[in-house]
Amino acid sequence: MLIKSIKLKNFQCYYGDKHKINFTEGLNIITGSIASGKSKLFDAFYWVLNDMIFVTGKEWVSTKGLGISLVNDKAKYESQSVDDLIETSVEMVVNTTAGRNSKPIEYTIRREYLISRRSMKDCFDSSTWTTSTSTLTVEYVNQKNSNHEIAQGQEAKEIIENLFPSKISPYIWFQGEALDKLIDFDNKGTLRKAIDYISYVPLYKTMNNIITTVDSKISKSARKQIGKLSGNVKLYNELSRQIEEKNNSIKNNKQLLEDKSITLGERKDQMEEVESALSALAEFPKLSEEKIEINNDLININDELERLDIKERKRFSSLWMLYGTKKSLQTAADRLIEFEDHRQSLISKEYELPEDVPGDVYINKMLKNELCMICDRPAEKDSEAYHNIKAKLNRKIKPEYLTPENEQINTEVLTFKAKLGTLSRNYDSIKSEIIAHKKKLNDLYEERKIFKDKLDSVNDEIDKLYTKRGIDVSEGAKTHRNKHGEYVTLNEVVRNLNRKIETYRASLRDAEMQIAKLESEQSKIQRVNTDVNVVEEEIAKYTKYLANHISDIEEKEYNKLIGHIESDANINFEKITSVNRTIDGKIKIDRETFRVLNVNEEGRELQNYNTGHYTLMKMCIINAIISLTNNYKDESYPFITDAPTSNLDDKATFAYLESISETFVQSIVITKDISEDEIEEIKQKKYISSLFFLKIKNDTGNEKMNRKEAYSTITPIKN
Repeated sequence: MLIKSIKLKNFQCYYGDKHKINFTEGLNIITGSIASGKSKLFDAFYWVLNDMIFVTGKEWVSTKGLGISLVNDKAKYESQSVDDLIETSVEMVVNTTAGRNSKPIEYTIRREYLISRRSMKDCFDSSTWTTSTSTLTVEYVNQKNSNHEIAQGQEAKEIIENLFPSKISPYIWFQGEALDKLIDFDNKGTLRKAIDYISYVPLYKTMNNIITTVDSKISKSARKQIGKLSGNVKLYNELSRQIEEKNNSIKNNKQLLEDKSITLGERKDQMEEVESALSALAEFPKLSEEKIEINNDLININDELERLDIKERKRFSSLWMLYGTKKSLQTAADRLIEFEDHRQSLISKEYELPEDVPGDVYINKMLKNELCMICDRPAEKDSEAYHNIKAKLNRKIKPEYLTPENEQINTEVLTFKAKLGTLSRNYDSIKSEIIAHKKKLNDLYEERKIFKDKLDSVNDEIDKLYTKRGIDVSEGAKTHRNKHGEYVTLNEVVRNLNRKIETYRASLRDAEMQIAKLESEQSKIQRVNTDVNVVEEEIAKYTKYLANHISDIEEKEYNKLIGHIESDANINFEKITSVNRTIDGKIKIDRETFRVLNVNEEGRELQNYNTGHYTLMKMCIINAIISLTNNYKDESYPFITDAPTSNLDDKATFAYLESISETFVQSIVITKDISEDEIEEIKQKKYISSLFFLKIKNDTGNEKMNRKEAYSTITPIKN
């Protein structure tokens, strides 16, 4: 079987209908940088067949659960009117044969999903669109009548199941992150499932169950017939009753054990899915918490800046506005001092002898007596002394220097002088206070810038994560919390199931020991007639032999298959590790515990192997399983994988790619491990049949792209 081509239209990050890849036999490589559309391309393969895609944290989600997120964002953004219809579709063409002598049949598998715009609200809001269910069609030419057939619904699903059996699909189509689930080194069930599918081992188990049931009925009948010949019928029948009771107990406990084991396997599978989801979602809570923390820091910084702004306005009006007025303040102080000096001079004048003393009465008396009554000297008429005294007559009233107006001014001067003193004392602190305030503001602005840069960086990471995973960070963080709670619950359920299983096993061991003891007691009871042969007793010998023999065959066949898987896996492992001697040893599967080990030539487990070792060992085992499946089923399946070598170095990566090119008729590997600079070199490698490069593009020329503009493109490099 070969996948001939795949074509996408408006599927997730693939805008428009010009995305088609034509595949060839051999190794087809699809490469691109992070968030270039690699995983979405893998989703397209899975969606067209199964109507679901993998969503981080939610595992496989159906079209109904995906809604408009399945449709390309650019196509939604370009919708201009109500009733606009957007088609999302994936078409895959497969070539296969109906039998050894039949002609190849070409199947065109197509799945389509339509959404219609119901309003002109936000185009990314699901309520803006009317959604539909996806439709599946398979077109082919009927080999019997050469008619062109179009299968739909259940008929189409059955054709797909025949082409890609669901039991083997997980091993031929898988993403790197699903490796742990496919081949869990700590869970033998994952390896057993694969072996059961590629072999006839389950048939032996079915046969053994049938023979065991027959043996139980024959043995019961034999005991009944032997009891009739017993010398102590009552005792023999009582022992038979107890044996039958124990057999029923064993039957019930085996059924309970099987039911609980199945449930345990299912719960462990669920735990693995939850663990895988938690691992894939690990970035979401970290980024979500980091964003919340940064936003809180920014809120605190902005609150502090607002507080400082209020303080600045208050301090400016009360003090800081005086900064730079020191000279004016000094001038004002000098003027106040001048006023005080002037007032002091007025006060001095108040205390001088008044100019109108003595008064006119005394002066006239002195003139009449021609005698100065002050110095008691004579002042004859018309003498100089006489004229001096006479000149004192009719003088003005003494002026009042400290007037009420002057005193009012003085009061205001004193008040202002006190304030001026306070201002002068605080003036020297204004500059240092303003400098400290400005420094604090600058520090906060710088701190805010740092946090804004951090927030931009976190938002960039969130955008990349959205592009990669397809879910918002808050939703991812919430899902992570829910998954963690689910994991805790499942872990407790698994512990309880393990306790119950151990109880049932102990009960089985105890019942089997008691049956052996009861049968031993029965064998000691003499028969009254030893010549009579009990046919059922003879048949029971054969049924027991057959049951044991089939169990031995089942175990041998199982071990044989494990040996084949080991051998084929080690052939690939040796080829790949030969280019990188940091990975050595060989693969060994423990037959009892089903642990997959890396051992040396002596069979001793190597202790220093890392994630890359584990990844390579798992992929080699999967390759061996698929190779054996092709042999057992006489069918060649295409091998498709996304990011299988993310934990390997370059040398091991290319050695692995070369190895699968030799293992499978057709393989399609989607990987980020080939850079754009390496493409020219890689396409020259002979083992690579086709090479395609994925790249994010937008038609606006903006360096920073968003979901409204960006879309993935596919460029054939070698085809």
